[in-house]
Parts: sequence; structure tokens; C-alpha cells
Amino acid sequence: MRHAYRYRNALIAITLSTVAGAGCQTPAPRADLDPVFMDPPAVDRAYPPAMEPVVIRSQGAKLSGIVYVAQGPGPHPAVILLHGYPGNEKNLDLAHVIRRAGWNVLFFHYRGSWGSEGRFSIEHAIADAHAAVGFIRSAESIRKYRTDPDRLAVIGHSMGGYVSFEVLAGDLRLRCGASLAGANLGKFGELAQQSAEFASQLAYYIDDANAIVGAAGQAAVARWMAHAPNYDLRRLVPRLAGRSLLLIGAEGDTILPLDQHHEPLVEALRETGHGDLTVETLDSDHVFSSRRIALAYIVVNWLNNRCKQPLADG
Repeated sequence: MRHAYRYRNALIAITLSTVAGAGCQTPAPRADLDPVFMDPPAVDRAYPPAMEPVVIRSQGAKLSGIVYVAQGPGPHPAVILLHGYPGNEKNLDLAHVIRRAGWNVLFFHYRGSWGSEGRFSIEHAIADAHAAVGFIRSAESIRKYRTDPDRLAVIGHSMGGYVSFEVLAGDLRLRCGASLAGANLGKFGELAQQSAEFASQLAYYIDDANAIVGAAGQAAVARWMAHAPNYDLRRLVPRLAGRSLLLIGAEGDTILPLDQHHEPLVEALRETGHGDLTVETLDSDHVFSSRRIALAYIVVNWLNNRCKQPLADG
């Protein structure tokens, strides 16, 4: 297994023994509570944690979303959590963990997906993610959710990983970006050029996503084939300089194999001497089914260690 990760066995043992010895009573508050495993020792009654439904407007379309509001007066740093295609794995367990660590989290559905208005496309998804960043920076978010507009991170899974780096490259105020088993759509275009069978299978996968309303699979694949270099994330590497990046790959990923999507981008970043790059690989599948706790630790530690300072001070 190629990752630096260890469970906090002593902390877990202390917690379990405390609960067992208390006869199901609430454990005494501790200063070193672990947000991955433990709830806050006390609730801030004036500023409790909350979950608020929101509507984000993107180029005239209404996108459905949720803000996970951290407890305390803030201002809180914030994460925009981007799902993949079609978004069956929404990573909302990470949203709760990140909130317990003191961050607000905005999760939303791109237009044309899961009930959001409009039609889905990659270009629309990127524009929608920019709209989500604008929402988090809005006066409403600052006032209502106690958000710090200068401390933001974008975290995307699968196709959302692609979107996260597109958004990061296009917004110089963003401090941090993460890709979890991320896709490189340019690679899809290359593979489709080389194999008509692969192109057909990819088009079928797009058409088979019942939660998505958007362009037909053949049209989408044809666009990626015709413009593969423009969809290759490696072209963005120079524009990602100065930002903190996290890339997590999955060794058992059969949907986006490491050697086709994760590793080439990591190599391109390392070749340029990117100075703030965290790379992890977990022995799991595309959605990290067997390593959700490990995934949570990596993400939270990266956020807390690399992303709490505004970009100008980082």
C-alpha cells in the first residue's frame, strides 16, 4: 500500500473505554477530539452546526445545494464539494467530517443532474462550480453561514476532480484544490480516438446515467475526441503554481485507472517542481469503498495543514 496513513488506535481505545465505563453517558469533553470519529464535546447553542438547503443560480439555471454549517461564530473556512458523473457517490460522509473539523461545506448538483435545472455538459459543470464559489463568497453566505470568503478549497471526485482543477486554474483567489480518483477527460478523448469500441462504451455509459439530462453520449465523446488537448488537465499545470494541491488515487480503480488519469498528472506537476503537492494512493476501488476512514483523515489533515491560510499569506 503506497500511502502514509495510520489509525489513531490509542485515541479510539480511550474513547471506547470512556463510553463503556460511563454506562452510556456522554463522555467528558476532551480537547483532542478527532473529527473523523468523534462528535464535538459540546454544542455551541448560539452558533450550532446546521444543514441548510440553498439554491445557486448559474447562467439562469437554479441548482439545488446544501450548506453544512460548522458550529461556532466563525468566520469559517469553506469547502466546495464536487461530485462526479453521474454522482452516485456524493461523499457526504466527508462533508460531515470536514464540518466537524471547523469548515463549512457546500455540496450542490450541476445543472441537468439530480433535479437541478438545465442541461448537463462539462462546460456547464465548470461554470456551475464557478457559480458555487461565487455563492460562498456572497454577502449572504458571509452573513448567514459565517463563511470566510478568503479561505476556500474545491474538492472533487472523479469527474468532479477534473472540474475542481479547471475552477482552480480559472480563479486566482482560490487557495486549494483536490482531486479524489480524478478524471482527465483529455485521456478519454485520446482513448476514444484509438478504439471505436472504447468510444462506443463511453457513449453508452453517458447515455445510461438516468440522473442526468444533457447531451447524447456520442456527441459528448465526439467533442472530447475532436478537442482532446483542450480537455487534458496537464495543460493547466502552469496555472496551478502557487496553490496547494491534493491528488488521491485508488489502486483498484477500474473506471479511471491510475496509469491513465492520476499518475500522468502527478508526473506533470512534479516535472514542473510544484512546491505544494500532496499525493496519496489508497488500496481501494474508484469510490474508496474500503478506505473511507483513511480518505477522511487525508483530506482533513491536508485542509487543516495546507489550506487554512488565505492565498496571499500561504
